[in-house]
Amino acid sequence: MAEEIISYSEDLRPGDIISERTRDHYELARYLIVGREFEEGFNDERDDRYLITYYQAVLLKIGRSYDSIWAKTKNPGETYALSEFEITKRHIWTRLFKSPLSWGKEGLL
Repeated sequence: MAEEIISYSEDLRPGDIISERTRDHYELARYLIVGREFEEGFNDERDDRYLITYYQAVLLKIGRSYDSIWAKTKNPGETYALSEFEITKRHIWTRLFKSPLSWGKEGLL
């Protein structure tokens, strides 16, 4: 399968392998999606509630030569929670492997 740009985090499935790159295409990290959970948010200005989706991921690879505190403090094999906003707004996100699995009742594999 060829890489595909992730436009909407809702398209992610358990078992997907995704990549995060900078605008100059340096790979910051690779993740294996293993779960998702929802957290309630509240907008004070509009007085309304909304749900934020967090995708639970296992770090597969970290680009160490990119000088960031995040890269220096994380290690492959650790779990990490990616918010739906982080996936679509920051950097370039691509899917390297599209899983045939679907979400279960509790958002886990």
